[in-house]
Amino acid sequence: MSSSTIESRLSACGLLLVERPAACPTSPTPREAFHLAVGFTTSPSARIPKRSPAAAERATQAWLSHARWTGVIAEDDDTFLVAAGIDGPWLRVRLPRPAFSLAPLADPQGDIELTTRSHSGDRVCAISTDDGEYWIISEPCPPEDSWA
Repeated sequence: MSSSTIESRLSACGLLLVERPAACPTSPTPREAFHLAVGFTTSPSARIPKRSPAAAERATQAWLSHARWTGVIAEDDDTFLVAAGIDGPWLRVRLPRPAFSLAPLADPQGDIELTTRSHSGDRVCAISTDDGEYWIISEPCPPEDSWA
């Protein structure tokens, strides 16, 4: 998926693009963050059955809660970094007021995949679809030298 398509879909969610690409520490890269979030040792912080009523909205609220609680979303300006694809750059986006929805990110099967991280790179909070559920994954990132 192209960066412009990803940016368009983020805009449809209500997220406001602040900086492209984002000035941030290089690690973890979007690929590293994705692998951390979907690794075999990772367990979800929350699970929402995909076929349950208002599942995409419940997943949005669960992601938002975990991203705020873990510090992925900056307290001072409601910004965070979003991966523009697994090999794309990080994009700095801002949450809109009053609300937004991750539903526009869903593919035709209803799957949602989104990898986000804190500005410092010390936390990842992702949403993924696995076994008919939306998984919210919140993980600390190892120090930059661990990726080498």
